[in-house]
Amino acid sequence: EYGCDGPCSTPYSTIVNGTCCANYCSGQDSSEDCSTCGGLGNSKCVRIPNEYCRAGYWPEADLLTGKWLPSRSTHYGYTTAGACGFGPSPNCYPGGNIFPEDCANIPDDLKTSPMAGMYAAPQGDYYDQLNNYLSCGECFEVKCVDKYCSTTESIVLQIVDSCPCGPNTKWCCGPASHCGELTPATDGPAHCAITGGQWDPKSIHLDLSNPAFGQLTTGDKTKFGGAGIVNTLFRRVLCPVKGNIYVRFSSGVAVFNCSTVWPNPARPCFYYLEFGVLNAAGLGGIAEVQIFAGIVEGGKLVDKWFTLPHDPNYSSTRVQERFGGYANPPGINIYLPISFAFISRSGERVVSLAFSTIQNCKTEYCYLDTGVQFKQ
Repeated sequence: EYGCDGPCSTPYSTIVNGTCCANYCSGQDSSEDCSTCGGLGNSKCVRIPNEYCRAGYWPEADLLTGKWLPSRSTHYGYTTAGACGFGPSPNCYPGGNIFPEDCANIPDDLKTSPMAGMYAAPQGDYYDQLNNYLSCGECFEVKCVDKYCSTTESIVLQIVDSCPCGPNTKWCCGPASHCGELTPATDGPAHCAITGGQWDPKSIHLDLSNPAFGQLTTGDKTKFGGAGIVNTLFRRVLCPVKGNIYVRFSSGVAVFNCSTVWPNPARPCFYYLEFGVLNAAGLGGIAEVQIFAGIVEGGKLVDKWFTLPHDPNYSSTRVQERFGGYANPPGINIYLPISFAFISRSGERVVSLAFSTIQNCKTEYCYLDTGVQFKQ
């Protein structure tokens, strides 16, 4: 879910204090911008405060207290290009046949996971927290508290994408959202910001995959309830994954069938390395990724540890649309063997064995089992 093309180049978006944010028409519950009420400057055009388009901080949701917190949920279909860099794997689950060619190439650990097909994009200020952590891979338990749901059985889902405020004014702007279409919850007032209604600033928005929304509202991945948005409750849970942590090499990464003895061959295995990290147990989120690999320094091949930053190819005006993949610093080519180290939000560090070869693979399906996992 991306938006705000370029540096807020659309006529209905604005940059304030270096942040791209959005607007909507007052009194129009369905509006996502001010195009139907005269545009910017019109008295009916409401500008979203830019604080809701920045990175946020949600300590309440980062704790395994067991306490249910207010939320609301919509659905947005499917994604094969979510911000977290997980590729097509989240869409693959037993009985699902939306992307058969993609799913045929996905590791069994991923497509038979309890969370297979069950994923969400949280509002952008939860996805990007404090500008140094993205919530990719976290797991939530969610249940419906809405008259449009025929079941109250909870589901467990994982974060694979972002719902940034800029292009999703209606739902994903925190207290500045104007989701007047949400009716009261079965446990009290609507879990949203509505004129004259109740608002809980801890309420979070989760935009669900179609299978997750169907399971949440009807108990069937293929059927939906009678509304496009429902009141829900959520809480953080440990991620019930199967198998080990995987890295998924991103599109554009040339994965050579190579075993490196520099300078013969002189060609590195990765001129550009970018990958997503998925299927992490425990808290699910990744605080830091490191690799131990060969790089050329002073005309010599040196093996060393270094930290990989998140992919920097995003606009600084749209931080809620940051990519969750990790990339090697510009100009640094990577030689094998390579080891991966993953550090969880709780500080646990696990290190893979060294991979001395990586076979050719189609990059959209290139998932590498690292052989390590966090404590369950």
